[in-house]
Amino acid sequence: MHECAVLQPPTEERLYMEFFAQGDLEKELGRDPIEMMDREKANIPEQQIGFLTNVAYPVYKLLKHILPSSEPALRAVDLNRRRWKVVRRKMKDICIYHQDRLCLDNVDVSKV
Repeated sequence: MHECAVLQPPTEERLYMEFFAQGDLEKELGRDPIEMMDREKANIPEQQIGFLTNVAYPVYKLLKHILPSSEPALRAVDLNRRRWKVVRRKMKDICIYHQDRLCLDNVDVSKV
């Protein structure tokens, strides 16, 4: 049995489960799914870094200017992005989808 350290919160897990289910359906229909929906090709760390950099961080940065008390949320997005960068660097063996769980093996992000 394959052991893995779960890195994803349940919401992100459900999101990738939906993406991969869509990709599986597209394959069954003879189509080539986009990479983020293909469980065999998806690079979750890159996808997470891209989303955090291009969507979440700019939104929370703007929110901080409008509502300064939201700064902890901006810092949390930045910390999450830095942790994914550590995962990307340290990742040697990835387990993208295993027993309905998204997981990474041998990656410690606790020191970020």
